[in-house]
Amino acid sequence: MVTIVAYCLNTYCTPTQVLYITIDRTQWGCINLLMVSLIWDKRAWPLSWQLLPKLGSTSWSEQEAGIQEVLPLFKGYKVVVLGDREFSSVDLGNWLSQQGVYFCLRLKRNEFMQVEGEIWRRLDSLGLTPGVSLYFQGVKVRKTKGLQRTQTFGSSPHLH
Repeated sequence: MVTIVAYCLNTYCTPTQVLYITIDRTQWGCINLLMVSLIWDKRAWPLSWQLLPKLGSTSWSEQEAGIQEVLPLFKGYKVVVLGDREFSSVDLGNWLSQQGVYFCLRLKRNEFMQVEGEIWRRLDSLGLTPGVSLYFQGVKVRKTKGLQRTQTFGSSPHLH
């Protein structure tokens, strides 16, 4: 699979193109799987998967190992890592920043953020309602062990 991905990147992508990688975990009964995929033509191409030796959420070291395995494929490209609330750790965000990788990790609503010069606010106090999105630039996330200044995007899903 790696050679197919390398071929596609070299053939169809330019270094200025933004490439999206997702990190996700799924559990089927006693099978717990961590996957890192490339979003390509509205599809997710699996690049790396780990069968986890335990049930439940992944650890920071498991997340880092999954992403680290595929990052060499994207050297010279602009990469954005996408992840749901399971992957909203400060350690992962700071590590991705150090790697020169952009990220969009969904935050839990009880997380705190601080726009420069303002007070800390819980995300659930921002008044998000279904269909409303917010974008903040240059914010700190979390009061303790905080994420470096970053952009924060908030969205409330439509309830069906």
